[in-house]
Amino acid sequence: MADLNSLNFVKGKYTLNLMISLCLGLVLTACGSGSNSTDPENNNPPPTITDPEDNQTSYRFNVGTGVIANATLTIESYTQGLGWQQDTQLTSSGSEVFSDAGIVTTSAVSFNNETWYRLTTTGGEILDVNVDGVADDTPSLFQGQMRAIAKGEWINALQGANISVYSEAGYTYVAASLASDTLDWSTIENSLETMANQLLQNDPSDDATIATSDLITIESDDFSYLNFVNQKNALNMVSIMTDGLSSILAWLPYNEYQELSTDSSSSYKHITLSDRSKIYTLSLRRGIIEVDLATGTSTTITTGTNTNQTFALDETNLLAYVANGTGNGVYVIDIATRTQIETIMTDVRAFDLEISSDGSTLYYGNSDGLHIYDIATQQTTTIAMERVSAIKLSEDGTTVYISGNEYIAEYDLKNNTTLYSYDIGSSVNSNGFFINNSGTHAYVATYSDGLTVVNLSDGSYQSYPAPDDEDVYNVLPSPDQNIVAVISELGFHSFNANTLEYVDTEHSDFVFDSSYYTTYYPEDGIYITGDNLWVIGGFSGPDLLTSSTEYIAAVNNVTLNTAKQQVAFTRYDGYLGLLDQTTGEVAYIELSDRPNQITLSDDNETYYVAIAGVGVDIVNASTHEVESITYADATNFAYPVIHKASNTLYITDVSTYDIHVFSLTDNSYVKTLDRAGCQTDMIIFDEAQEYLYAACGNANSGVRRLKLSDDTWETFAVGVSTSVTLSADGTKFYAGRYQEVDEFDLATQQITRTFTTDHTAYGLAIWEEKNILITGGNDGPSFVDLNTGAFYELSNEFGNQFAIDKITNILYFASGNSGLLEMDLSDLGIEE
Repeated sequence: MADLNSLNFVKGKYTLNLMISLCLGLVLTACGSGSNSTDPENNNPPPTITDPEDNQTSYRFNVGTGVIANATLTIESYTQGLGWQQDTQLTSSGSEVFSDAGIVTTSAVSFNNETWYRLTTTGGEILDVNVDGVADDTPSLFQGQMRAIAKGEWINALQGANISVYSEAGYTYVAASLASDTLDWSTIENSLETMANQLLQNDPSDDATIATSDLITIESDDFSYLNFVNQKNALNMVSIMTDGLSSILAWLPYNEYQELSTDSSSSYKHITLSDRSKIYTLSLRRGIIEVDLATGTSTTITTGTNTNQTFALDETNLLAYVANGTGNGVYVIDIATRTQIETIMTDVRAFDLEISSDGSTLYYGNSDGLHIYDIATQQTTTIAMERVSAIKLSEDGTTVYISGNEYIAEYDLKNNTTLYSYDIGSSVNSNGFFINNSGTHAYVATYSDGLTVVNLSDGSYQSYPAPDDEDVYNVLPSPDQNIVAVISELGFHSFNANTLEYVDTEHSDFVFDSSYYTTYYPEDGIYITGDNLWVIGGFSGPDLLTSSTEYIAAVNNVTLNTAKQQVAFTRYDGYLGLLDQTTGEVAYIELSDRPNQITLSDDNETYYVAIAGVGVDIVNASTHEVESITYADATNFAYPVIHKASNTLYITDVSTYDIHVFSLTDNSYVKTLDRAGCQTDMIIFDEAQEYLYAACGNANSGVRRLKLSDDTWETFAVGVSTSVTLSADGTKFYAGRYQEVDEFDLATQQITRTFTTDHTAYGLAIWEEKNILITGGNDGPSFVDLNTGAFYELSNEFGNQFAIDKITNILYFASGNSGLLEMDLSDLGIEE
C-alpha cells in the first residue's frame, strides 16, 4: 500500500488523520462493479473494482469543503458513444472525530490515465459550514452536491482527489458540455484550464503554471489560492449547496447585480421573461438580447440605435417597444422576424415604457408627463405633470404608478384622475421604486437618502440610508414582500419591511432564501432562478480577468510605480492602496478625505493624490508618511501633473474648471491659470514639458494647449473632450469624446482619423509596442487597434482609469464595482 502521508496534496489549514476504516464490502456489494466495456476511442477499459487484498494503489478523497461526513461519493467514467457510466459508490468517514471525518480511502478501485471521470458528493452531514476549522455545534444536512471532473492521469498522480468548491466551480463551468454521449474532451479541458486561471491567484502545485488538474489538487478547505473576488464567494457556495441549491451563482461577483424581478406576471425593467422558454434583455449598445432557456443560446436583435433607453414586451403579439435614449421615438420590433416595423414619435424622448397586457395600449413617461398611446388608432392622450421618470402598471391594468424627480404619484386610468401625488423630498432614481401588493406603501430608491418608505394614505415618509453609506439605485421586493433588496453602488442590503430595519450591516450576497438558482448565461450576465422565476441581470465579467484586489471598496484611480514594483490605487472611502507586485500584499494608507487621481514623482519616491475638497496629499512610497497641501478654495481637485523643471504641481478643479499651481519645494500656492474659457477636465504635459494640454468639456474649446513660457493658450478644432493623450513622438494627440476618439495631427492642424467607440473615453493611453490606444469609460476598458481602427471591449466593469505594466503585459484597471482588477493583455489577437 502507498504511504498516504506522502500524497502530493497541497496542504491548507487542516491536518487530517489518514487512518480511516470503511465498510467497503457493503458499499461495493450494493453498487456492483459498473461497466467493464472498452472505450472505443482510447481502447482503454474503464476502472474496475478489485479485491482490497490485491495490494492495489490506495486512493484518498477529501469529500467536500466544510467536511462532509457520511456522504456518498459516486464515481462515474465516460465512454464515447455510451456516455457516463457509474463505476462505484463509496461512503465518507463519519463524524465521531472531526479531524478524521469527510474522507474516503480505498484500494478497491483503479483509474485509467486516458479516461475521464466524474466524482459526485451527495448526502451526509456538513460539519463546518462556515469553514473555520472548528466543528459546528450541530451538523447540517448536506442537501446539494459537490462535483469534480478529472482525468484518470491526474487522479493517479495525486493518488486521489479533493472534491471541493474549486472542483465544483470547474465542473459548473463546463457542465453544459457534459450532457452529450459524444464529447470533445480537448475543448472541455481547455475550458477547465480557462476557469482555473480565472479562479486561482497562484499555482498550488509549484510547477509555475496554473493547470486544470490544480482544481482537484488544493485541499478542500483552503481558500488561500482563490483570487480575491472569489474567496468570499467560496463560503457562499458551501452555504448554497448545503441548502440543496445549485452552486452556479456562487461565483457571481457579488456587487454587480443590475436588476431583479419576481415572476412572469411582473412588469420587468430592462429584463423581461416572456414565457418560461425565453428571456429578453436590453443592451444599451447591442439591442434586444433573446436567450433560449432550453439551449442556452442567445441572439441579438438590433434596434437601429446604440442608445437603447428601456423597453417593454408585448407577449400577446410578440412585439418589443424600445425607447431611443437620444432621439424622440419608440421603435416597434417584431420579435418573430427580428425586424423594426414601426417608429412611434414621442416629441420628447421617453424615459420609461409599459405595455398593457392585451397589447392595445402603450404608456410612456417623459419630461412632459404621462402619455397614453392607443396602438390601433395611433392617438396619444397626454396627462400633463412634472417629469415622469418611471412608470409601473398595476397587475389589473387600471392604475399607473409614477415616479418623478422628487415625487411619486398614482393615476386612475378608469376615471382619468390623479389619486395622489406626494413630494418625498429626495431625488428618485429612475425605475427605483415599487408599491406593495396591498397598496399601502411605496419603497423608493432615493440615492444618498437610501431607501425611502412612503405611507400612501397620507404621504408621510421616512428614509433609511444604506449601511454602506453609498447611493441607493434600486429597490426590489422578495416574493412575499417581507424583505426588500436595497441595491447600492457597492452591493445588496436586505431590509425588513415589517420591522423597518436593515437585516444586515454588511452586503448580502443572496437576498432571497426561497430562490432556487438554476441557470447562468455568462455571455450576457443573465441569471435565472427556479420556482419563483427570479431574473437577475449582472454585468458580465471580463474574459481577461486574472485577479482582483480590494474586493468590496470601489476604486477610482490607479498608477504604476515600476521602480518599487508597486501599484498605487485610490479608494472612494478615503484610502490609498499600495499593492506589492512581488508578494500580492496591499498596504492601506488613510488619506485626509476622498481621493481622486494620483501622480508619481520622477524619482518614484512620492505619490501626489488629489483630495477632492482639501487639496493634495503627499505620500512617501517607502515610509507611507502623509503630509498635505491644503487649499481653502478647493472644491473638487481631480488631475495632478508635475512640471519637473520648476518643481511645481499643476492640478485641475473639475467643479470650478480652474487649474491651480503649487510649489513642491515648500508646498505653497503659486497661482491659478487663466483657463481662457476651457472647462478643464484632464491635463497632461508633453515630453519636453513645454506645453500643457487640457481636455475641455465645452464645445468651443475641445482641446487646448498652454505654452508655459508665456502662459498663452492655443485652441485645436475638436469637439467637447473628456480626455487627451499624446503619441510617443509628440506629433499627434488623441482626444476622447462622446463614443469616439479623434486623432489630431499637430503639424497639419487637422483631425486625421476618428475612431468609433462604445463609450465616452474618460481615460486614454497609447501602448506603442502594440500600437493600440487603450480607453477607459463607464462601460470599462477597451482598446482601438491603430493599425486597422477596429474597436475591442476588454471588460464591462464600470470605471475609467487604468495603468499598463508593459513588462508583464498586465493592465491594472480601477473598477467602481469590483476594486482593482488585473487583466493579462499578452495576447490580444492583433498584429503587433
